Amino acid sequence: MNLAREAHVTLCNGLGAKEGVLRVFLERSTRWQLTHCPAVYSTLYSMGVRWKPGRWLTSRILHRISRRRLASLIATHDPEVVVCTYPGVTAPLALMRLRGELSVPVCALITDLASLHFWAHPGADLHLVSYTESMAEIERIAAGAESRVVRPPLRATHWAARARAPARLELGLEPDLPLVVISGGGWGVGDLSGALAAALAIEEVQVVVVCGENRKAREALGARHGALARVRILGFSHDMADILAAASVLVHCTGGLTCLEAAAHRCPVIAYGLRAGHIAHNTSAMVRHGLGEHAVDPARLSVLLRKAIGNDPPPASAMVDREHAATAVLGLADRGFAAHRGECSWRALRTSRPEEAMPGSLSSPVWPL
Repeated sequence: MNLAREAHVTLCNGLGAKEGVLRVFLERSTRWQLTHCPAVYSTLYSMGVRWKPGRWLTSRILHRISRRRLASLIATHDPEVVVCTYPGVTAPLALMRLRGELSVPVCALITDLASLHFWAHPGADLHLVSYTESMAEIERIAAGAESRVVRPPLRATHWAARARAPARLELGLEPDLPLVVISGGGWGVGDLSGALAAALAIEEVQVVVVCGENRKAREALGARHGALARVRILGFSHDMADILAAASVLVHCTGGLTCLEAAAHRCPVIAYGLRAGHIAHNTSAMVRHGLGEHAVDPARLSVLLRKAIGNDPPPASAMVDREHAATAVLGLADRGFAAHRGECSWRALRTSRPEEAMPGSLSSPVWPL
């Protein structure tokens, strides 16, 4: 018998109001630190996340600040499952679950590679893991909670195989010139200027710099390099699937979801420009597991860029063959309530930053989760 599932998905910002404590502390303050003073971020991260007593205190503070608001939010939407993509929200939700303050199953979506405290938690009902290499760390942190490796939560366009030359032509780039893509993540952090200089030191390459929401960086780079025919300076882009399909190599500063997108496009990754807090741990793990290279300075970056451009693309990622994340979420929802014969309808609440939509795997209407 075929069971037709209809999922009603509500996207919520788990950090709360724009001027709320969590938004100011976890988002705006962190962005300022990474942009202007990475050393401060590294110190606070070491004390509040890596140091066990500090981690215990941080988790309790997050729980105390957010539990009533999160409970009210969940009660308002009455979901069958909560899917969380942000560690600063996962931690209090999972602790609420562990303490019996929350009856709704919590699914933690993990897209980082390493340093996964708060991403993983023994109170979470299910961890959806993007990197197989992360499982050992997650199992230590989660203390027996269920964890499954799934296809990373990327838009379907990232999984469509495309030749680089036609992809470049569609973007208005030279089809036969290697393309270096430089990204500072959604916040546009890191040494974007130094990365661009290292790329321009190589003749016969074209460069796309994605500055995210960092308007000052975009304007500064545009004023200095915008007139060059082989340079394109962008702000926040929704076209990363097209850009990475055309790329010969990605230079990334933060080691986030963009690295998973690059893997889907068989695009090698070089970490450069920012070693602070969790970013440093992710970079070290990436190199240790053979998932990318690390350039400590612009000179080394130029060397690694030449190497990547001269090599064949990496083999196709096996990630595409994994179970879909949405399928795993459906399974968790099924375990949380009595299954109905015929048409089965349930509601999912996804808590995090709404701009980070997670594409699902089943046909609409279960996208995104």
